Amino acid sequence: MITPENAQTLTARFVFKQGWMSDIAWTDDGTIFAVATARGPVLYNMQFLNQPRLLAGGHAEPVRAVAVRDHWLYSGSDDGALWRWNIESGAGEPAFNDHTAQINTIATHPTADLLASGGKDSCVYLWNGAGVQGKLIGHDEEVTFAAFSPHGNVLATASWDGTVRIWDVESQEIVTILRGHSERVNEINFSPDGSQLVSSGRDGMVHIWDTDSWKLAFSLEGHTGAVDRAIYSPDGSMIATGARDNLVRIFDAKTGKLVAVLSGHQKPVLALEFNPAGTLLASCGGEHVGVLWSLKEDEK
Repeated sequence: MITPENAQTLTARFVFKQGWMSDIAWTDDGTIFAVATARGPVLYNMQFLNQPRLLAGGHAEPVRAVAVRDHWLYSGSDDGALWRWNIESGAGEPAFNDHTAQINTIATHPTADLLASGGKDSCVYLWNGAGVQGKLIGHDEEVTFAAFSPHGNVLATASWDGTVRIWDVESQEIVTILRGHSERVNEINFSPDGSQLVSSGRDGMVHIWDTDSWKLAFSLEGHTGAVDRAIYSPDGSMIATGARDNLVRIFDAKTGKLVAVLSGHQKPVLALEFNPAGTLLASCGGEHVGVLWSLKEDEK
């Protein structure tokens, strides 16, 4: 497992090219990861990494967001549509089409049959197979990211309006608004235990928020450009960030100390995701290159 103590030994295990890529999602068992590309969602099986599978025939425009629930892959596109794909068979079908503009983010509820999606129309929809279960209105500009808390009682959303909004999922009311970024917020994610929320923005800042008080706990420093991604490792010990300075940085989540810098990209890092076991880190860059990072054999 990757830890703060051995993260500096991460090396590129597998490099892949898919054109423009903007999001990554792993299956729960870590055997497959999906990548959002301009051509559509692409699946990589860990046993056959050199045989990617394009799920074609669904979207009319580039795919920006992917999410996995059970054996289903959900994809959101510039065409404003959400599709659902059977990961095993590759068969797809329209799932949701209430958005009026491009979709930037899809989040799956940890326990309930519920998804959240947001996009350029500034709206956040809560929905499932039965249709719309709620429409969250509050952001002044497009929604860039959505994330459910580990317990599923709270949804966080980020926006170009520079705010993070915290919603009560049951009542669909705003709990609070976090104002710590001077420009648009690109991503937010909860720690695995739900005690913290990380936010990253165009202002180059990465903020850690305490979810009991919703106060700013501390910030991570180091990137010299806008930070597009900020995620927790599965055990919550690390925060990995990807930015417009072309670097992936890994921080100790408790101390905020920088523990590793990964320099495998030549252009901005646009997507970043640990596998569920915490043994691999996938990143995608603006140069249309993806990297699967792992520890050296003697460090595993």
